[in-house]
Amino acid sequence: MIYVEINGTKIQEIYCSSFMPSTPEGKDYREVPSWFQGTVGQDIREFSAEWELLPLELRLQQNLIPNSEKYKAIGEELILKSYEELVRDGLDKAPKGLKLDPIAPFERPRFIKMTREELVEAGELTRVEADKLDLKDEEIRLLEYLSSTGWYVERFSETGKEIPENIKVQRAAARERISSIRELLQNSG
Repeated sequence: MIYVEINGTKIQEIYCSSFMPSTPEGKDYREVPSWFQGTVGQDIREFSAEWELLPLELRLQQNLIPNSEKYKAIGEELILKSYEELVRDGLDKAPKGLKLDPIAPFERPRFIKMTREELVEAGELTRVEADKLDLKDEEIRLLEYLSSTGWYVERFSETGKEIPENIKVQRAAARERISSIRELLQNSG
């Protein structure tokens, strides 16, 4: 047989015994089934009259177990929310340079990179730093364009076949813009 000692509404001790413990003045002992899953310190109001554990949602609603906003109930377990969920619920801050993706509420939240404008607004970048990064990105795009059209130059040098005029003009403009970007970046420190 299993007996629990109760003080108020809390389980003080759990005894396995073939006989009921003697009950000194003010002590409350109750017999529980052999499959009883209570623990010392647990509130007896978490159990039905038959000593079956009440569903988690009901115990949470009745404030019988401590709960934090950082946890969520899944089935019969309290699970720590993901970092993204904590940020979504206003319980934590997003890492620098990231924000929550504005997605439908039934999807799992996820982080995405902030735009340069958002970084400036958040004070994570200065306007000058953002402008320099924009220039560097433009330079990279122009260099990629020159690389992707370089085969025209190679074909011309090997076969003499002319480079289309629009490609010549765009490549010259790209080289000129790259030079001015590099000059701007060098002069800006």
